[in-house]
Amino acid sequence: MNSELEQHIRKGNLVLFLGAGASINSINSLRKNPPLGGELAETIAKELGWEYKGESLKTVFSAAKPRLGNGLYNYLESQYKHCTPSREYLTLASYPWPRVYTTNIDDAFEKALSINSKQKINIKGMLSRVSDKDQLLAKLDYIYLNGSVSRHEDGYVFTPEDYGKASAKSYPWYEELASDFMQLPFIFIGTKLDEPVFYHQVERLKHRTASAAPKSWVLTPDATDIEVLDLQSYGINYVKATLSDFVKWLDSTFKTQLTVKDVAQARNPELKVMFGDNEVESLEAAKLLNGVIPVSRASLSSSYHRSNPGTIRDFYKGFKPTWLDVIESVPAPLKQFENISRAIAECNDHSIEAHILVGPAGSGKSTLLKMIAIELSDQGEKVYFLPNEVENLGKLIHTLNNYNDKRFYVVIERVDAVKNELPKLFGKGNNAVYISAEGQNIWHNRVEAKLPPDVINVHKVEDINEDDVDPILTKLKNFGPWTRLAKLDVNARKREIYGKSRRQLLIGLMEATTGIGFEQIIQNDYEKIASEEDRFFFVLACLASMHKCQLSNTIASRSLSKDGIAEPPISLARKLQGIIVAQNDFFAVRHPLYARKSIESIVDTGLIKRAISALLQAFSVYTHPVIKSLTKNDADLFKAILNHHFLIDVLREDETLITSIYQDHEKYFEADGLFWLQYGLCKRHFGDQAKAYEILNTAFNAYPHDHTAHAYAQQMLILVAAKKTSVQTSLDYIFKATKMLESLDDTLESDDTYPLVTLAEGHISALISLDKTSAAKIKAKEYESRISDRLRKRYDSRLASCKQKLLKLATTGYWNISNNYS
Repeated sequence: MNSELEQHIRKGNLVLFLGAGASINSINSLRKNPPLGGELAETIAKELGWEYKGESLKTVFSAAKPRLGNGLYNYLESQYKHCTPSREYLTLASYPWPRVYTTNIDDAFEKALSINSKQKINIKGMLSRVSDKDQLLAKLDYIYLNGSVSRHEDGYVFTPEDYGKASAKSYPWYEELASDFMQLPFIFIGTKLDEPVFYHQVERLKHRTASAAPKSWVLTPDATDIEVLDLQSYGINYVKATLSDFVKWLDSTFKTQLTVKDVAQARNPELKVMFGDNEVESLEAAKLLNGVIPVSRASLSSSYHRSNPGTIRDFYKGFKPTWLDVIESVPAPLKQFENISRAIAECNDHSIEAHILVGPAGSGKSTLLKMIAIELSDQGEKVYFLPNEVENLGKLIHTLNNYNDKRFYVVIERVDAVKNELPKLFGKGNNAVYISAEGQNIWHNRVEAKLPPDVINVHKVEDINEDDVDPILTKLKNFGPWTRLAKLDVNARKREIYGKSRRQLLIGLMEATTGIGFEQIIQNDYEKIASEEDRFFFVLACLASMHKCQLSNTIASRSLSKDGIAEPPISLARKLQGIIVAQNDFFAVRHPLYARKSIESIVDTGLIKRAISALLQAFSVYTHPVIKSLTKNDADLFKAILNHHFLIDVLREDETLITSIYQDHEKYFEADGLFWLQYGLCKRHFGDQAKAYEILNTAFNAYPHDHTAHAYAQQMLILVAAKKTSVQTSLDYIFKATKMLESLDDTLESDDTYPLVTLAEGHISALISLDKTSAAKIKAKEYESRISDRLRKRYDSRLASCKQKLLKLATTGYWNISNNYS
């Protein structure tokens, strides 16, 4: 044992793998040790009256299954169920682990976990759906790879036939095991790793890549020289020891019990910055604060390696700014940036609880946010920078408020990500002042109406002015590509920067320094990507980045594997340096604008479809509804790539391609309402209203939440308006749909779903299609009155448009049914 192993345990990085030898000191219900492979083979043979001649367990088990039938399971229960765990197991169970895999079928370690573990234990069988590792180790998956005595229905992996099936089917947890092995250090105990399925999966991942697995260890009392060499070829180091030796080492190394909170603080150094030597108050607090960055020059500077002064900074190649870029004053100090920063710092109006920067994509909002954060910190203010993935903003702010007795600033990169939670925090008397940003289209269409105007200041990030040109040129000369600009005279340089950067600063700077258009820059970059595998990974990252998500290593690895690509994401990312950013097990394209342009204009639809399908396959391993099993980041990505509007846009209205994505995944997501909702809306878009109804009915029955109910009710009205139903069915649909939409109008909050509009337009269209024009006019007046009342409280363009249609019907008798539905 060594300090390297100790550090992996302290940081919660070491995966535990238990083989049969690990259970040797536990006691079964017969007051004996659970039999090992050879012993079990011998006892089964004796049970059947056979002479045992040293045959393997695989052979004996295979021969015994048809003869003993269910009696074999009863026999296994007597040997392996209701075990009393050994002292060694109890000690092991008291430590936090990221995952525990076992090839044992006994329940001894499961029992030890239930007694001594402080983690929440999820028991997984080999057929169970995969769940992601808990980043703070509050939860632990304990996975039975070869079956469990408590889950006979899953079967066992004992015989050659069983191993063959497991290899052929690639059970999700076997793939996950291999993926973990290629990313995290393991300690194998009680096994010499004679596991065909394990090696099969590892070899699949190792194929065609020079990347080696992290260093791992196997503890076993003996191994031959050849066995040791074989293990070393997989990066596994042999340690001559037993489980008992390992437990003694743990006891002597960790003088006080290692807790999940200890691991959380070791994994998240920012917690140390926030709390100093004080321990974070609870694991819940640590989980909430995971990823939160306390902003200060000192702490952030120490997190980065200083750049070589002669290196062109990525910021001037179109990448989003790093903290080091801001600390080293790489971005130019634009006049409007200084004005906005000063206005926020000097704001003494205590009624203002949030400052929002609004401007077009690529205008420098992300840069300005970090510049403001550093400046406020320099002035002695407490500033916290939040990741986009915030699971519970209210609880997070409450926790930060407990640690701050005066004003502090919370910087959030995108206000759209918190638009529903943020208004609930205003007027609560906490000390937080929020600073965030958003693109102008999203701000006006989705966010502005959500936030009360009396407590926010909106700061417009607008075009650069002529006074900004000289500072930009100075910074470009010091940090950016200068070759082309150096050939121009001073006035030509100024014209080039000012002319091309006025509307979108990011694009303008890239075009000015290269001399070619933004789209051509991307096209050139794409053509330089050497292999099909590299391009595929690039597209995966683009699909995440264009939706302001990050591509997690877990989803990336699984997506690549589903497409038959064995190379690990980190290896592919290294080959795409300059385009892909890799940080903390996440990947992103250098800027969302770059990613969107790549998908919309450069990459062919066949490759886009392939990548979307692989991502969906990666999500298919989770329990339904899928989004409830995911982090916020991964859930946002899943929703984005399923969205029918998105697929219609990026696959260029190709109905065959788009429909095939849904058709190919019907079985994988058959109990997921979101999948069926988007599938149905896709069919509606392409005019197949009967099929859309069938699918939306499935969606509503699979997961009857507000959005599926809305789409289902709307589809009933569409069928009536299109005269696709009998009179009686039409009347039934109208009654059912209007009742559902009336109910939803009281409860549903959404940016793009308007139950009252759907009700008004759908009901009127349905009545007119049944030749009930007089009744339609009466209902139109009722709906117009309700919408007018709502518009007096808050203007909404969609409500206003509906009101005009209703007034037109009331005054002229005109109503265009076809305009109401796509």
